[in-house]
Amino acid sequence: MKPFKCDRCGYCCTLTANISWFDIFRIIRNTNYKYSDFVVKDMAKKKCIKQKKNKDCLFLIRRGKTTACKVYEHRPKVCREYPGFEEGTCISKTPDIKEYLRKLSSKKL
Repeated sequence: MKPFKCDRCGYCCTLTANISWFDIFRIIRNTNYKYSDFVVKDMAKKKCIKQKKNKDCLFLIRRGKTTACKVYEHRPKVCREYPGFEEGTCISKTPDIKEYLRKLSSKKL
């Protein structure tokens, strides 16, 4: 099996990302962001990273067809473990990704 290759398309950064207190603490401690800058609660009252109006993650930077993360070194666990499979690209696995993220975000961190 070939390892997953990120194409830096930014698709994963348009999905809702639940974050733990540990993730929040790591971002606050290592960046200039405050809690209220990047945390919101979803309808189930779980903590999530804020999204822009176009659904991009608050930390996502788009440069043409590629993307970057403002907090890459300190990104949340759900982002570090994405996509949860070892072969292919995320676009070819879109249904699997959504299910994986749903399951991962429902686990206690």
